[in-house]
Amino acid sequence: MPATTTDAASEATTSDTPTPDASDDTAMETSDSDMNAAEEPTESEITVTVGGTDTVITPDQVYCSGEKGKLRHIIGKTNNQPPLVEATPGEFAMVKLDQKSAPYKAEKPAGITFGDKSATFDATVLGDATVNGSLVCSVWEN
Repeated sequence: MPATTTDAASEATTSDTPTPDASDDTAMETSDSDMNAAEEPTESEITVTVGGTDTVITPDQVYCSGEKGKLRHIIGKTNNQPPLVEATPGEFAMVKLDQKSAPYKAEKPAGITFGDKSATFDATVLGDATVNGSLVCSVWEN
């Protein structure tokens, strides 16, 4: 299942509890600088929290562009449609949960760390949404 939604209030843990990506030993500082290759995540999974409700996105493809070692754009999609997560270092990020609703987006958001082949979101605020997790490139486009 590519996206699941739960009410954070009905869960044993709250949305204030860090995701596994944010609490493990390889947690990143939230900056727009490159991360060490050994610190790069290996799986793509994003949790989007809106109004206390968590939606987990596990994209089946993560498209990336840029020169090797210099990621310029990343977008994770499920079945080549929403839900999707997109980011351009130092410029823009957005998440779109479905075809009908408007995307949550921000210019130059804090809380995203870009690596050579990944982006890690750590309490990144995009409009009314808070995003946590990682995208790892699976398809490169130039």
